[in-house]
Formats: sequence, structure tokens, C-alpha cells
Amino acid sequence: MVRRLPAIASSLAVASMLLIPLRAPGLASDADQPVHLHANTISIDQTTGLSHYRGKVVLRQGTLRITADRATAVHKGRKLERIDAAGSPATARQQLEQAPHLITLRGQTLHYNAQARRVRAAGRVTVARGRDRVDADEVTYDLNRKELRATGKDGRQVKATLWREQESRP
Repeated sequence: MVRRLPAIASSLAVASMLLIPLRAPGLASDADQPVHLHANTISIDQTTGLSHYRGKVVLRQGTLRITADRATAVHKGRKLERIDAAGSPATARQQLEQAPHLITLRGQTLHYNAQARRVRAAGRVTVARGRDRVDADEVTYDLNRKELRATGKDGRQVKATLWREQESRP
């Protein structure tokens, strides 16, 4: 069944949750903004709860922007269960509240598990905020614990560059 874009956008508002948990917090006004979705193909199956987006997928809501080659959202009724996005790379970015920097997450795959409140990125992952940067093979962020875990695979190490916050001077 094909639905009008406004109906798609409202069902995708929860898709913005892919990045919202990574911010500290993102701009409060983002949640009040409309969701804009662009893709070459959009397929929604209300019976199975699967929504597929293919080809140059771009989701924008306020300062939040998610890009991917393809994405799938899984819903049970009107409740989001999972979002999977893949690309070369798949990217999520958003402006931080009370901070001059965007936070950006890039990886070959991005997965958001709504029930566990966990975001996982895999495949040449980069997390960047201002000049701070973490490069890893896999990054998991637990929203409940506010814990980031970065791992390397096959003997590769995680690389992190963290800059000391500038102190204000009188």
C-alpha cells in the first residue's frame, strides 16, 4: 500500500531517534520540526510493520540529518522497534544543545534498537564532535547507561583524539 508523504513523514518521526540519543542533548526545537524524507524508492507494508527506503536516503528534522544508501524501519503497531541503515557510509549528525559543534556518527551500518535504547554502528566507524574524534570498527552507545563502547577487530586498535576544553580567561 502506498501512502501520502505527510503520513510517511509522521510515521518516520520516530526514525529520528537513530541519532537523538547520541546528543547531549540535541536542540530541543528539533523535535518540533517537520520530518523531511527523500529516497529513490519508499515501500511501506502496514501488515508486517516494515518500511523500506532505498537510494540516496535523506531524513532531516531540524538540525538532525541521517543519510544512507538504504534504510529499514520495523514497527509493531505504531511503536518503533528497530531502525537499520546502511551506506558508504551511513551518516547521522545533529547540533548539540549549548555547544558550537555538531556530533557526527559514520559507519557502514547504523542500527537503533528502541526497546534496548541502544545505537550500534559498524564498519569503519567515526564519531566526531568538534575536534574530538573516535575511530573504531564498532561503536555501541547505551542510552540508559550513557555509555559508549568502541572496539577494534582483527588486531586493530581504537583510535581516539580528545581535546581539552578551552578554559575561559578573564
